[in-house]
Amino acid sequence: PRLHETEMCNPAHPRALEEEHSPWKQRKMSVWFGQPRCFLLVLFAFLALAPRSGLSDRVGVQAYMQVPRGFGSAPSTWSNTVPAIRKDRLENVLQSQKNMLIGAVKKVECFIFGAVGGASGTLAIYPAEAAKMRMQAAGAKSLGFFPTVAKTVHSEGAKGLYRGLSSTLMGVAPEKAIMLGANKFMRQATSKHQDSQGRLPIGLEVLVGSLSGLGQVLFSSPKEMIMLQMQLAGKNLQNGVKASPLGIIRKLGLKGLYEGSSATALREVPFAALYFTAYSQIKGAVQGDRDSLPFLETLGSATAAAIPAAWLTTPADVLKTRMQAQAGQVGARSLR
Repeated sequence: PRLHETEMCNPAHPRALEEEHSPWKQRKMSVWFGQPRCFLLVLFAFLALAPRSGLSDRVGVQAYMQVPRGFGSAPSTWSNTVPAIRKDRLENVLQSQKNMLIGAVKKVECFIFGAVGGASGTLAIYPAEAAKMRMQAAGAKSLGFFPTVAKTVHSEGAKGLYRGLSSTLMGVAPEKAIMLGANKFMRQATSKHQDSQGRLPIGLEVLVGSLSGLGQVLFSSPKEMIMLQMQLAGKNLQNGVKASPLGIIRKLGLKGLYEGSSATALREVPFAALYFTAYSQIKGAVQGDRDSLPFLETLGSATAAAIPAAWLTTPADVLKTRMQAQAGQVGARSLR
């Protein structure tokens, strides 16, 4: 007779002890645990045959365990397939990363080229720019370009023409990056209006160039303020300004760094509008049916576009320099 429920709950009951060691229960357990070899053989057979039958794909074994088809066909299949799979996956990952890097560089290439090109150009013409600023700040007392250079070298040495170079290089990189990057972005946005040589209508060229020049005022105004004050500090040390960028920033403050920004915008906006419009037209005329221009022809087109733009915006540049020269002084001039 079977045990009653109350008897089964009591392990010490005599009948419960008898039931625990009964032959019936021992036979029942031996079915599942008495022959582990059979269980393992069934498991191995399932894993070997599942890839062939397609069952592993349905239950997810193939994807989870990454068992290649034909696993059980030959002992060398697994060792030959896994390295190939790993190599293909590694190549796909590397190619994907390479494509992402190339795409990111293409998106910011104008900013990178603008920063590098602007810094290189500034380094090349910095002495001439320093002499120009000194002449503009002197006004009617200006001695001319070559006498100004000779006087500066005689009194301060050649390094006097390079005062403020480090701070100028730090400012010119984002300045030119913004101007060229913004121009590239807006030209891409208006690409449907371009002709076969990439030229926009004149009115749209002027608008795109003007907006590009306006964006760089944010960096060009404080950059040129520090450069001018460094040059004047080397020329006239009794003005109380320390000949260091940090000393100028402390003295003028953030607002003082943007003295003359209105005149800076009056110079930058027309210059960029004239330059980009002229460059696009000149480059298109020189290029003709060719796909691209050689470096020297591109440089010549850019120079031909920059010369009239710089000449026409020189009056605004003079106003900007004289306003910045009086920054922080009582009775400083305004654009009016």
